Amino acid sequence: MSISLAEYAGQRTNTDLPIEPAGKDFKCPFMNSQCSKIKQGYKPICSVRDTTGTIWITCKDRLCSTRKNIQLSDYQINLLHEIAKVIFTPEVTKSQVLVAREAGVKKQGLKINTVLITLWQCGKLKIKLVGLLKSFLKCKGEEKHLTRK
Repeated sequence: MSISLAEYAGQRTNTDLPIEPAGKDFKCPFMNSQCSKIKQGYKPICSVRDTTGTIWITCKDRLCSTRKNIQLSDYQINLLHEIAKVIFTPEVTKSQVLVAREAGVKKQGLKINTVLITLWQCGKLKIKLVGLLKSFLKCKGEEKHLTRK
């Protein structure tokens, strides 16, 4: 599957406006501080578009850049609630939507730097990832394949 660039350094690529190159001190518009990708030596690609036109977020700070010790804003809470209603069920309540900014995967010794939304339902934890990440998670002895859906 081929992909195309949808956002570079917070700038949409499907407009007639010229793209401003991002230098090493570029300030990310989503977190109002230095771009974490540039800081790590990567290109500041916020999102990509697949062949169907679907946009996939590729930056850990694009959707929810608020740090762990800072509460989410009402805007972020409402946005994540709307996303959870699409991913899980329209009946999901705001109190059932949680955010984790980093999750460990013991089996591979990895840390997933992405936003994930969790929902407690019937005493079981459901996990859905937002992004392009594919990995495996062991849950009560069962191997669950996590995909972008």
